[in-house]
Amino acid sequence: MRVLVIGASGFIGSHIVKKLLNEGHTVGAFVHNSKRIWRIKKEVQKGYVKLHVGDITRKGDVKSAIKKGDYEVLINTVAILSHPDESLLKQVNALGLKNILEVALEYNVEGIIHTSVACLQGRKAIKSEYFKTKLIGENYAREFHYKGLNTAIIRLTPVYGPLDNKGLTLIILAAANSMLPMFPGSPKAKLKLIYVEDVASYYSKLVNSKIKGLKYYTLCGEETLTLGELFKIIEKESGGQAPIFLPHRYLQNLLAVSSSIFSKVLRIKNFAIDQEILELFWLGNYRIKCSYMRKWKPKYSFIEGIKETIKWARKNGLSSRIRLLSLMIKG
Repeated sequence: MRVLVIGASGFIGSHIVKKLLNEGHTVGAFVHNSKRIWRIKKEVQKGYVKLHVGDITRKGDVKSAIKKGDYEVLINTVAILSHPDESLLKQVNALGLKNILEVALEYNVEGIIHTSVACLQGRKAIKSEYFKTKLIGENYAREFHYKGLNTAIIRLTPVYGPLDNKGLTLIILAAANSMLPMFPGSPKAKLKLIYVEDVASYYSKLVNSKIKGLKYYTLCGEETLTLGELFKIIEKESGGQAPIFLPHRYLQNLLAVSSSIFSKVLRIKNFAIDQEILELFWLGNYRIKCSYMRKWKPKYSFIEGIKETIKWARKNGLSSRIRLLSLMIKG
């Protein structure tokens, strides 16, 4: 299949690119910044991947990348979690997706896979600007299905693993290096997570099976564990020191406000975390129900996923505050 991965330089997108290449697909990579393709640099330099540079908020850029007949399947992994200019969340997470859908329909693309978030499952009231814009995006995807576009919407629980430089993976690596003496959250919060290789495997299976109609899938690992158990596993596998928990709920608001201030002052996107997202560390996400295609299950257990993540970090010398900080700002 000829597949275009939109957001290919990101954490999840890069793993999907590598998986599709390994399975013999023809892969294109749509990225926003050609200077930040370190995750897929080897694949681009060796000519395994055709690189397209552009902005999904500009329809002309999307048209230039997709072109009529060039790609049979589009995979969208682009998302902004937060930004000092909140209007960009809607522009990218919703209106950017709409551009992709419009071009896909115009060029008779066989199917599109859109990446969303599991936290939308069963939600009636949403406060988070990020969740709101992701829901708008889902609504656009459903709308274009009724116009004739085969669509799969994948709702992900938190994803971790090699090549990540933010979020849960950064927390895992900091704990593995004994850099988290304290952690805000409840050790009893029950979590469902998924390892990135399992995510890439699922996208690949969808491509191979061919997308038909409108499908929703929710991906999470087979296990549920508490935040306390997660840090104990990290401690055992890395030799690092598990943190002391700070379970007071007022810290949730404090973290949301302080991260927002730092994001605006330093002009850093994907740094601010609102209260609704932070609830993961106090309330967990164990009520989410996983839904897969038949004959597919996640391959990696928590222990196996964490082992692989720590192995990657050690192989790349990420065992100091300076190295972790340099990874975090790498983009």
